[in-house]
Order: sequence, then C-alpha cells, then structure tokens
Amino acid sequence: MRNSIKYLKLTYVAAIFLMMISSCVKTTSQKIEKSSILPKTQIEVVYFHGQQRCPTCRAIELLAKETVDSCFAGNDSVAFKTIDITTPEGEQIADVYEIAGSSLLIIKTEDGISSHEDLTAFAFKNARRNTSLFKRGIENKVREYLRQN
Repeated sequence: MRNSIKYLKLTYVAAIFLMMISSCVKTTSQKIEKSSILPKTQIEVVYFHGQQRCPTCRAIELLAKETVDSCFAGNDSVAFKTIDITTPEGEQIADVYEIAGSSLLIIKTEDGISSHEDLTAFAFKNARRNTSLFKRGIENKVREYLRQN
C-alpha cells in the first residue's frame, strides 16, 4: 500500500513535469515558400509560445524583443513578433513553420521566398545563463541577413 501511494505521487509529479516541458519543444529549420499569412517585413525575429510559459520562455521573449528594439530601432526591414500558437491565427502560422511549442525563429522574406533559421536551442541555452551572448547572437544573425540583401 505504501509503495502504491509513493508510485502514484511519483507518477503525478512526472506527468506535471512532462506537461511543463512539452511546451518547450525544438523544431527543425527548412526553406519554404512565402506564406500570405505573414506580414511582408523583410526580417522578423519571431517568438512562438503556448499558454504555459516557463521563466526561460519568458526571458527569451523579453530579451529578443529588447534586442530588436534597441539594435534595429528605425529600421523598417526588421521587426519582432510574438505569436501565441494556441489561437486560431497563431496555430495557422505555427503550422507553416512546423512549430509545436516555444520556439524562436529568424525569418527572412526576399523576392517572395521565406527562409528561416531556428534559434530555439541557442535561445534556451543562453537566455537566462548568458544574456549578453543571447542578445549578441540575435543581433549578429539579423545583421548577417541584412548584409545578404
């Protein structure tokens, strides 16, 4: 009896932990045709999220927005966007990029073609532990895309 209660408690804790982690899933990068559901901004730093967000997820959004706002203020070619994948519109956009959880992408649209780079693993590794590297990484990637124009 005692072991059964212990097992049930452990199972419950494991289930809660798995539900929290499932919102932080990494996706893969690929080149796709431009979608009419996305704005025509040339370079977008896009943070996708669900309803449940851990402290790291919140840090990714905050720091990515701060980086775009401070480093690219006045540059109409660069924008930051947050997309809630639990809304119908957000779900539609997430499907285009095969997003299933919290993710950070940099999307470049040029001549009707969108390509993107998935910075999710980099973001989760650095957003809370090395914020200067995180911000510098986003800034450098956006500047690289700007130079390619």
